[in-house]
Amino acid sequence: MRRARTIGRTSVETLERRALFAATPGGGGGLDPSFGNGGQLVVNVATQSDAAIDQVALDDGSSLLLGQHFPSPQSSVFSTVSRVTSAGALDPAFGVGGVAELSQPGGMSMVVTPAGQIVVAGATLGAGTPSADGPEDLLLQRLNADGSVDTTFGTGGITTTDTAHRQDAAVKLLQQADGKLVVVGYEQKAFLSRVQQSPHIIVTRYDADGHLDGTFGTNGVVVTDLPRFDIERAASAALQADGKIVVVGTAAEREAGFNVEASPARILVLRYNANGTLDNTFSKDGVAVSRRRGAASDVRVEANRILVSASRTVAGGRVASVLAFKLNGAVSAGFGANGVATADYRKLLGTAARNDTADRLAIDSTGKIVLAGRAGTDAIGVARLTAKGRADPSFGTRGKSVTVFTAVNNVTMAVQIDDKILTASGGTDITIARLLAVAGD
Repeated sequence: MRRARTIGRTSVETLERRALFAATPGGGGGLDPSFGNGGQLVVNVATQSDAAIDQVALDDGSSLLLGQHFPSPQSSVFSTVSRVTSAGALDPAFGVGGVAELSQPGGMSMVVTPAGQIVVAGATLGAGTPSADGPEDLLLQRLNADGSVDTTFGTGGITTTDTAHRQDAAVKLLQQADGKLVVVGYEQKAFLSRVQQSPHIIVTRYDADGHLDGTFGTNGVVVTDLPRFDIERAASAALQADGKIVVVGTAAEREAGFNVEASPARILVLRYNANGTLDNTFSKDGVAVSRRRGAASDVRVEANRILVSASRTVAGGRVASVLAFKLNGAVSAGFGANGVATADYRKLLGTAARNDTADRLAIDSTGKIVLAGRAGTDAIGVARLTAKGRADPSFGTRGKSVTVFTAVNNVTMAVQIDDKILTASGGTDITIARLLAVAGD
């Protein structure tokens, strides 16, 4: 059921027809009945389709959701930031009825400054539709804590960066302890011409007010083109305590002809020094390429290791996994099975197919590892692992929980200060769900 726009661009509807099944309701991994309607909130923007892009949990129990919305025709895509209260309702003190529309579309990642400002990174869109020309320049936007545009940032609240390539796009925004902003993404020559589509990793750094930092790379920009690969695409990044930057993604060699998919992708991890140079204390040249095939999606850095979530390609399909690396780039063999832990949702879904993704990775306050992504084709799967990469028996069913919907696309996830787990995914609307950390929470 769709309703007219009643809160700016957003209205809220009930969920009885949206959520079809949740594992272990009321227990650890089950829906939190104190949130929204039975553990969920549906944000209904009057568009053809919506996507959840990023989530941030705030210390007061509220959260922020970055979304993209596609009216019909899809050439008029726009982005919003919504603030959700700890009780699971849109916060009327933020934006218009809890929703702030960004002045530029294409938001992909966000951070919140110590002053409560919201910075969103993404890309400007080209003259054509999103499915044609695609993004062109790196984009930063900043909102005040109430959702209004912060005109003191960049130029009128916006900063764009053209790296002199046809297409630049941000995938992850990080904030250093000194307030500087690190943007990780990719650049490539063209979007439509598959012969020219050879993306390379790009890292840029800005001061706190949105100006390129000339002490980083070349005038604030670093482009990494690895000689042994034709394609390197970043997916996420994290900061080490010493200021080094860990980037994860995929690498592949191009096959002959027009095959844009190239050879099977391999999981890629890079580490940069604080000045933008590759760190040769990590895997000798700053680059670690896993023998595992698949696509890395997220990363977290701990005191003695790097954890990477990845959708791995295996016999019979695709599985959601976490890989552990030592800080020198070597595999951490004591984690999981030879450095890899896998979440298998097939028994919960009652299917033999292996078609899961690992979209988001987090560490809770107890050191447990939380993994979220698509389970099958129409469910969100959340797995919680011990620090050693074993399934946490206190969560869900043998460490896993699934919530089945009518449709699921990109999955976002954030862990709250009380270790409750927020997930979101889109379709016709965006559904935000909150899972309990422990039974009776």
